[in-house]
Amino acid sequence: MLRIGKRHFKSLMLILSILMVFSLNLLGGQIKGTLIDKETKEPIIGASVMLEGTTKGSVSDFDGNYIIREVESGTYKIKISSLEYSTVIS
Repeated sequence: MLRIGKRHFKSLMLILSILMVFSLNLLGGQIKGTLIDKETKEPIIGASVMLEGTTKGSVSDFDGNYIIREVESGTYKIKISSLEYSTVIS
């Protein structure tokens, strides 16, 4: 059995925390949001949310939420489309 003192345990936990944050940053960031109908204030379900010029995208859930993961730093235009609404590029 390996015995680690409190001081070493705290140092080890700090190092592991730093490594976890660093590894998450290597994966890229994320873009998330919620799609809501302007007039009815209801969530927009099943809308396609794409980053133009990439293959990255998502679909809004039952609450209108979407998350696009592993997004590299940069400036993007977001294309939102749904059968019931006009396509929006912002």
